Amino acid sequence: MQDSRTVAVVGFNATELLVLGSIFGLAAKRIPRFVRHTDPATQPDLFLADADDASAVAELLRRNADGRLPVVLVGASDHGTGWPLLPRPLQWANVIVAFDHAIRATMPPAPEPLPLIPRAARRTEPDTILIVGSDRGFNAQVFDRLSRHSVAIEDVPDVDAALARFANGHYPCVIIDGDSRGTESLSLCKAIKSRKGRQPTAVIIASSSTEQFDRVRATMAGCDAFLAKPVSDRKLDDAIQRYVAAAAAY
Repeated sequence: MQDSRTVAVVGFNATELLVLGSIFGLAAKRIPRFVRHTDPATQPDLFLADADDASAVAELLRRNADGRLPVVLVGASDHGTGWPLLPRPLQWANVIVAFDHAIRATMPPAPEPLPLIPRAARRTEPDTILIVGSDRGFNAQVFDRLSRHSVAIEDVPDVDAALARFANGHYPCVIIDGDSRGTESLSLCKAIKSRKGRQPTAVIIASSSTEQFDRVRATMAGCDAFLAKPVSDRKLDDAIQRYVAAAAAY
């Protein structure tokens, strides 16, 4: 898998360009990395364009005339192109996830799996850690700490979205913001831990609750680590090192 992808930014106002600068700062810390394309002599891996700016759309169509390169649009309409469309205001998680999906859509299908070999073999692809919750501040903190490990990162806002991701794949570790609306951390933890015949998943729950009873309930639900918010970087690093790094080596 290519570790770094370049994104050509077409259009957007000065305020949004500042926001995109921060988004690219986060996107450059994960795998695959997404960095802004700045070399006019080369082609980018994908485009991010302002669909509400006619001149930006015209420039995009000129630079990607054959439609060969993936495009992510931001605005009210995709103008019939069928390219993925994000609403305003820009949200870092939505943008990075859209980049991921756009790149994956261009990748060739995976080959048929080979017969299983009866011996342990560590996977060479980075594992993907799932963050569940809609608190941008907490997600950004977790995103920053996870970026120090050789893992890819995805995030979803609620339980339904998290379970949908599990229906299509495996995550060695899930970090749940127990304070976000719709997360229902204990029910999600139970659902993850009750999956039969699957590789194990470590569950870390972060919550502002200081009640010992809530900690006990989390443990009974199968939670591997219960972190009190605000979570210090040290405690978060300790949990990541203990559960995320270990799970990635499974």
